[in-house]
Amino acid sequence: MRAYEAIFVMKPNLEKEAMEELIEKVKKLIQDSQGEVLSVDDWGKRKLAYTVQGFNDGFYVLIKFKGSPELPGKLERMFRLTEIVIKHMITKLENKQPDKKQQGEVEDKTENEIEAQA
Repeated sequence: MRAYEAIFVMKPNLEKEAMEELIEKVKKLIQDSQGEVLSVDDWGKRKLAYTVQGFNDGFYVLIKFKGSPELPGKLERMFRLTEIVIKHMITKLENKQPDKKQQGEVEDKTENEIEAQA
């Protein structure tokens, strides 16, 4: 499974129940697609950098999750069809830690460079 993060902005005039309902709907879609929700971060109401669909602010939510390569497409479709979502973005998170083989190659190069300098 790959790691992803989805950030979406909801209309600012929503009631808290509607926002929580959408967040639960997103989490359910991830879990129903054999994915795993890693974290949900509700950033609250914030000012937008520019006007989007006539709104100057919105409620931001960041969800980090793991899933199959098809899962972001399903989420994308749901965000586009949900009227209360005014902006969204899904990105694939890269593995920032090199594996042991890559670490060994880096260490070998460093040792060889030190020997060459001596």
